[in-house]
Amino acid sequence: MLSNESYSERRGETSGMTYEEQLSTEREFLDRVRRHIERQIESGSAGIKLTDDFTELALNAIRQKELDQLFKSRTRPFFAKVDFQEREQPDRERAYIGRFGLFDRATMEPIVLDWRSPMANLYYEHSFREVPVDVKLGKRLLFDVSNKRQFEMDKDELTRFYDMSAETGTNRLLIERLEQRGEQKLKDIVETIQAEQNAVLRAEAGQALIVQGAAGSGKTTIALHRLAFLAYAYRDRGAFDNFLIIAPNRLFIDYISDVLPDLGIEGVVQTTWEEALCGFIPLPKGYKFADAAGKTALFLEAERGADAERLATVKLASRLRGSMATKSLLDRYVERRIESTVPETDLALSKTHKMTAEEVRRKFHVDFRHYPYMQRRKRLIQALTQWKDDCAREAARVLESRVKSGQYAATEKRVAEVRAQYDRKLAEYVETVKSVELVSFYRNIVTKPANVAKWMAEAGLAGEGVDAERVAAYFAERKEMHKQELEWDDLAPLFYLAYRFYGLGKTRAYSHIIVDEAQDFSPFQLHALSALSAAGSMSILGDLAQSIYPYRGLTDWNVLKEGVFPGKVSIERLKKSYRSTVEIMTVANAVLSHWDNPHVTPAEPVLRHGETPAAARTSNEEEGLRTIADRLAALRAQGMHNVAVIDKTTARCRDVHRRLTALGVEGAHLIEGKAGKYEGGVSVVPVYLSKGMEFDAVLLVNPAEAAYDPAVPEDVKLLYVACTRALHRLEAYHWDELTPLLRGAM
Repeated sequence: MLSNESYSERRGETSGMTYEEQLSTEREFLDRVRRHIERQIESGSAGIKLTDDFTELALNAIRQKELDQLFKSRTRPFFAKVDFQEREQPDRERAYIGRFGLFDRATMEPIVLDWRSPMANLYYEHSFREVPVDVKLGKRLLFDVSNKRQFEMDKDELTRFYDMSAETGTNRLLIERLEQRGEQKLKDIVETIQAEQNAVLRAEAGQALIVQGAAGSGKTTIALHRLAFLAYAYRDRGAFDNFLIIAPNRLFIDYISDVLPDLGIEGVVQTTWEEALCGFIPLPKGYKFADAAGKTALFLEAERGADAERLATVKLASRLRGSMATKSLLDRYVERRIESTVPETDLALSKTHKMTAEEVRRKFHVDFRHYPYMQRRKRLIQALTQWKDDCAREAARVLESRVKSGQYAATEKRVAEVRAQYDRKLAEYVETVKSVELVSFYRNIVTKPANVAKWMAEAGLAGEGVDAERVAAYFAERKEMHKQELEWDDLAPLFYLAYRFYGLGKTRAYSHIIVDEAQDFSPFQLHALSALSAAGSMSILGDLAQSIYPYRGLTDWNVLKEGVFPGKVSIERLKKSYRSTVEIMTVANAVLSHWDNPHVTPAEPVLRHGETPAAARTSNEEEGLRTIADRLAALRAQGMHNVAVIDKTTARCRDVHRRLTALGVEGAHLIEGKAGKYEGGVSVVPVYLSKGMEFDAVLLVNPAEAAYDPAVPEDVKLLYVACTRALHRLEAYHWDELTPLLRGAM
């Protein structure tokens, strides 16, 4: 353990010391902390013993978790130090901050503060004066910070430190990190979390927190850090340990897979929206949901002007199912089914044994009202069966008593006949107690033109140029021509019906749900997902400027503020962009300016400059691809590890990948819709699959007006996405006329 003397020395003044002397002092303290950690590891390992005692097993699990954190801390136990003073108090104090907290067990003095602790706010807040800290429930203190020190380490060695004060203000470590080459996978940013990010990740649980984050604002990383914070802040609540992350695809899940383990969070369910909901829907045998990639390709990869009327119908049918009007429509039909479940006739087993319709209704609507529909039906049938059995036993006793009194000769055959009669009568009655087959129930609703007309009017889609008859006919066509294949857009309505009719079974509600790339979800899809959350505790993160799908998604977060989530809803904004250079973001913002949306503002790049993005025209496609192949070799030689070659469609990317390989580009990876792993290196990727990822350099393949039309909002947003994937270099190579979106911008 650290001695009291060494702890006091750590808190002592360093004013008057040279930089090298201070660095030496910090290194000595680092060595002492590491020795302390090694002793804790040795002690903790000795405390874990083989046992079958339940209490000891639970203690072993706690000890193992502490050991895991110690192992992760041993090389880099802290990354920052803060000098501070409580307002109107004489003592100046100092605190080191790391990924995990460390204590001197003998004195219970903190050696290193966990980055998630309230006092760590002193490091993350932008202000140096009167920084508020909620030290415990209902108590807030104010502190003045005189210095923030950031440590740089190379492997095991502390190589240097940077100091920040109210006078200097420069965050040197952030600039260093931003100038580094891109990683194959996303990494944590606990050392460089900025004030606006810190406010978002520390927001209270128990609400739907919507975060509009500009491209490169770190919203995905902050979402993961928010889970780590919530796990720490609510660790005393035993049930707050069950988290769900909804990611856009498996490729994205692989890309973010290292962050949570690095932060000490294990066992988080990371899946796609489809996978999260499908398991709750009792589909008939052989039925399945079509992959969303098919519809995406229909809109983003189709030739311009291809069957415009058909596309308009498909688009409206998709948007309709994503509206909250879908909930109203389904609720009406569910309530009708519930009301009509119990037949209006009495249940008569015989002249003497009868249960009135009103008694049956009371059981279903009152006694079992707290259960989902199918459980209510099941419990009603169980109750009726129990009553039938009781009646049959009573009838048998009556028959047997008559035998004894000599009124007439009763036989076992007569008793059996009575039982069979009662069984038959109940079975006939149960047949009239309505069950439900979800797909048929749903399709019967959406194929009625009258329903669709009312549905469209309530959703505000009646004036979109597609009439209700065409939409109903589209649903009917899907029912007949693709009987066993349901569309991706049918998933939310069918899940909602399953939730209303079947409930969630034994599934435990998630303590908190993170939804990334949420701009691509509809209000009703997010509402359906909220059924899996405890008390509506969710974080909804996205960027409206990257809502690229014509048939789904959001253009205004405010539509989620009423009726979508069960509890409190708040909206926060992350405006600063940390990913790309100022020059790259200037081009990206110029592209985005062609989309008129008052709810979207340009990203604010931090002051990191680089090379000016450039566009080069070649005489033809062959020369253009040869130029790209040469450029890839040059970028690799410059240390650009992860480079994206971005074209608009999967078909184009397949062709580009094939031809670049033929030109000698080695190890290039073609990323398609089914990709489940991000390999790094050179990636040839359609723009819509690049969302959420980042690359050292991005090479745009022939961004011509035919591909990116300024008059088409989705084209504007797709090109914006492509531009904002680049960390350091953005280049365009074209043989057709450059799109006006880039003309003059690069």
